[in-house]
Amino acid sequence: MRDNSYFSQFDDKVDEEFNKAVEEAEKENGEKKFEELPDGKYEVVISDMIIKKSKKDEWMLQVTFKVIQGQYEKRLAWAYFLLRPQNVHFANVFLRSLESGLEVKYHTQKQYAELIDNILITITGSKEYGLEIKTNDKGFRNYKIIKVFDVKQDDEVPFT
Repeated sequence: MRDNSYFSQFDDKVDEEFNKAVEEAEKENGEKKFEELPDGKYEVVISDMIIKKSKKDEWMLQVTFKVIQGQYEKRLAWAYFLLRPQNVHFANVFLRSLESGLEVKYHTQKQYAELIDNILITITGSKEYGLEIKTNDKGFRNYKIIKVFDVKQDDEVPFT
């Protein structure tokens, strides 16, 4: 069994008020299920990018988008790119579309993970994106960067 004693240091922050708030949130949200963002165009930031294992034990790049304007503001969406030899190209095309200024090339798993971390560091706080989500005929969702906003120069440019 896993040692969870580390978490006991946070127990003093969990009080009756906290537990009541949890109960209220559960009542309020009931059995609501997570709904994906509908197909469309969104202004987003990329809040995370990580290489992880899929349910089928394959390496993949997971990209987390956060909507920053409009009806779906603060909602999240996730894009996944399997890192099979025949699929790395699609991840590279996506990473290049972020316009980080870094050379995107796959050499090794470690190098690629470091590249992804460096891209995230480079774009965080300096880039926002126009993201288009489309579901194809086979039901797969495609995520495409259609516009790049340099926050320092274009932070008031509306995305339509």
